[in-house]
Amino acid sequence: MNNRKLVVMMLKKWGRYQARQELGNGYASKSPTEKIREFCELGVHGSSFAAEERNVPEYLELIDGRIAQLPQNYMTAIRVRFVLQVERGALCSFGFSSVTAFEICLERAINALLG
Repeated sequence: MNNRKLVVMMLKKWGRYQARQELGNGYASKSPTEKIREFCELGVHGSSFAAEERNVPEYLELIDGRIAQLPQNYMTAIRVRFVLQVERGALCSFGFSSVTAFEICLERAINALLG
């Protein structure tokens, strides 16, 4: 990943995927309710078939792995910007002292991914 625009584009796709997963509207073929029903009726634990259901595109796994290697404040900045899409006024609740501090941290995170 040596092109800044490509990294930002991948982060946007990663963020949309992560947001869908948090809402339960991701790539899973079974709803959370269906999984609970199966567990109650059949005693099948969800983790035994979670790997086959979670069909994550390879490029999203790549960017996820790279993000996981970043310092915590960089990961927070990426998550706030690309997954949660937080308003500027609410950045303090995520540990950023100001909008400028957030933007600097996000810029450093993107540069670290370029590294």
